[in-house]
Amino acid sequence: MRQIPYDGPERIIFGIDIGTAMSAVSFVHLRRLDVPEVKLICRWPGQEEAAGDAKFPTAILYDAGGEPHSFGAAALEAANEEMVLVRWWKLLLHPAAMHKASGFTPTPLPGHLTLQKVYQDFIYHIFDHAVAFFLETQPNAAATWERLQPSFELVLAIPNGWTDDEQHFLRDAVLSADILPHGYDDHRLSFVPEAEASVHFALEDMGFGAQLSVGKIFTVLDAGGSTCDTAMYRCTAIYPKLRLREVTSSESVQAGSVFVDSEFEKWLRKLLRNSRYGSEACIAIIMKIFETKTKRRFKTGDTDVIIPFGATDRETDQLSGIKKGKLCACLLVGGFAESRYLRTALQDALNDRESEDDRMFQFVMSDQPTAKAAAVGACKWRIQHYVTARAARYTFGVSRWEHWEPDKFPQQMERERAAERGGNGDVMIPGCFSVMVRKNQVVDSDTPISMPLQWDGTVPSDFGLEAWSMGLLVSDSENPGYWADSERVKGGLAPGIRKACTLTANLSGMLGALKWYIATSGKLWYRAEYNVEVYFGQTSLKAYITWKEKGKIMKGPVSIVPNSIDR
Repeated sequence: MRQIPYDGPERIIFGIDIGTAMSAVSFVHLRRLDVPEVKLICRWPGQEEAAGDAKFPTAILYDAGGEPHSFGAAALEAANEEMVLVRWWKLLLHPAAMHKASGFTPTPLPGHLTLQKVYQDFIYHIFDHAVAFFLETQPNAAATWERLQPSFELVLAIPNGWTDDEQHFLRDAVLSADILPHGYDDHRLSFVPEAEASVHFALEDMGFGAQLSVGKIFTVLDAGGSTCDTAMYRCTAIYPKLRLREVTSSESVQAGSVFVDSEFEKWLRKLLRNSRYGSEACIAIIMKIFETKTKRRFKTGDTDVIIPFGATDRETDQLSGIKKGKLCACLLVGGFAESRYLRTALQDALNDRESEDDRMFQFVMSDQPTAKAAAVGACKWRIQHYVTARAARYTFGVSRWEHWEPDKFPQQMERERAAERGGNGDVMIPGCFSVMVRKNQVVDSDTPISMPLQWDGTVPSDFGLEAWSMGLLVSDSENPGYWADSERVKGGLAPGIRKACTLTANLSGMLGALKWYIATSGKLWYRAEYNVEVYFGQTSLKAYITWKEKGKIMKGPVSIVPNSIDR
């Protein structure tokens, strides 16, 4: 799979994975007839002693004025009480539903900092360094960058549970950081779910692609810092190109490795609060060793683990469990991704099934570190796009007026008083939830879901062609019910329904497609018939308006306005 030469225009693609605890950046320089080679940025400021380490701590140290002082390992090293060390801010961007499911409430940022500024500062820093690394390490890099800088592409790997709201937030951060200019071409910035990025990494770097055959089903688990993302795929073709389809909607749970760190730190602080080893400096040393070594090496739940933390072997505090400069702790949880304990637990869970069929799982792990597989996979995804169909994670639909047909839809009798007879004689009822795609429905990436719509009125200007808008609604349920609107709260939504985004468009081009007819009242009426087409099978929502005019299908763009994230 990796030996296929590239056949297209020269491009540079950067893949960015901003993790909760650690981040990484990759890049690929695509040249016609060359075999693509994705490379990781493996030299970061403050980590000179760890040459070759592609992981960069997701941390910023801010001064008293709210300006970034240092980043990554340098920020952790220089942290002091006079400055503000910011970490784990990715948790603050998770949708409320993820926090609710896990029961975890993230620590807010200091009052003078906003989440938008933190992301802006961090993205600017890591991208600026990635460009510098490219210029320092690649042949003829200066001339190449001068030629391709106006057209480079950026791919951000994001948790499977993030929506278009979070994507829009990151777009604003990229613009604020001056990475891309306003009005950039849409193809220059894209998003890929972390599990899907990891699929592309596994297929090539883990050699798993060679094991696939048509009809084979496999699951990818991306166990990261803040989330564990799971996706299941079926192979539908291997020639002339590998094709994958999601089997069911992906899952994203807030149960990553930082929660292990958090619980251990709480326990550690409680244990050492009355000890001379309870200082911030000592806690920081122990936590660093725990995260980088102990947690990753831990294998079983019934073994004591020794954590040296820099004290001399004469240091002892029996009450706190400190013996000869080491802390003895009985740990019942493991790290993630590279954790031996996690691998063993997963293997046992997959094989501990009641039926023989359920036990026929093949558990595949990489023979190399996969902590930043999403960064590499993001670039590979942008080149290959093996996944051709995705399962909807939610049920999407719109609220609209439907014809009064209580014999066909008995639920309409619940709101009989809301039914109205229009001037054209039709009896309609508002607030009905019209489904476009249901949760777990598999949708091809290049096939839109079409919703036919209609407008009737006596004056064409009432249609509001130049400022058309419609709310796209969403539900976590496969069967959200008949009603979209709340009967009790004016302008409110029914329980379990929320707004996903707003679709807007300038449809003045449809004026020539309006049809006139004589209503039952004898008056002249106009009708507009059109379709809203939404691509639910892609990694980001895209939509268009189509209508028929003089026998031809016309098409107009639709803007997607997400809900604002004010954090």
